[in-house]
Amino acid sequence: MKQKANQLLWCLSLICMVIFTSCKSIIEEDITDKKVIVNSPNSSSLRSYNQLFWWEKLDGSLNYQLQIASPSFDSIQKLVLDTLVKTNKVRYTLASGRYEWRVRALNGSYQTPYSGSKFTIVDADLNTQYVLLKAPTTGTSVNTVSVSWYPIPVQGVSYQLKVSKSSTFSPALTDIKTPLTSYNLTLTDETTYYWQVRAIKGTDTSYWSNPSSFIYDIASPGKPTLTAPANTTSVLVPTTGNMTWTSVETGAKYYVYVTYGTDAEQKFTVNTNSYAYTAGQNQTVKWRVQAFDTAGNVGITSDTWTFKTGTAVSRLAK
Repeated sequence: MKQKANQLLWCLSLICMVIFTSCKSIIEEDITDKKVIVNSPNSSSLRSYNQLFWWEKLDGSLNYQLQIASPSFDSIQKLVLDTLVKTNKVRYTLASGRYEWRVRALNGSYQTPYSGSKFTIVDADLNTQYVLLKAPTTGTSVNTVSVSWYPIPVQGVSYQLKVSKSSTFSPALTDIKTPLTSYNLTLTDETTYYWQVRAIKGTDTSYWSNPSSFIYDIASPGKPTLTAPANTTSVLVPTTGNMTWTSVETGAKYYVYVTYGTDAEQKFTVNTNSYAYTAGQNQTVKWRVQAFDTAGNVGITSDTWTFKTGTAVSRLAK
């Protein structure tokens, strides 16, 4: 009898392993034998400090690991960049020198070998370069504004920054020169702003950067109105269910503050106007909600509501 039980247990374990492996294969494609095809930069001498690292997308991958070393990975003196990205194009500013770059694709379970190339960046005239903007990224909503850009690796260079409500930069609200690679803006109107930067050294200037834009937003979202479970302890509710509230028009997400019994208050973040709770039996639950938007503005917290859960017996009786 014991032997049969052990055999049955072994069979069940084997079945579970097969099912798990099959599901994993369905979810995650094995990409270990695949290769990422790199496009640029390639084995050549380049005169631009701003380089576009570009490779072909690989089916079955979730993201890519990009690395840049100087002068090469075989005789590495500096790991310039090591980043994980979802896109197949990355711009990066490098000083003159010899480099090697490589990239590999990854998913949750597998990864490809690295593919890459060596290249050299040579000294170039400033008037052939352009500035690469860093933050905020185009289309971002912000409530405080510090614009920043990547430095041009030329000694003695400074930068000219223009900010305007118009994409033509006429008129310019801000037009300043600075040796720094960032600048804090003071804005008043909630609207879309455009900005661009160029490098300056003596009478030489770089090209203007590609214009970028951001939305200045300092308005806080409204106050959510709770809808269920009802604000009462006289009617018992199930130990599991959904807390719901009215959607706030400018609220992108919500903080949900929940206190179960005598426990400390917990804070959760949700994307919709509903939160699934799990409480104990005969437990008093307090909760409230607060909206916040993509710019980081936080609204007024809702009223605090309270409800009480029942027991299995009391729910069956009902």
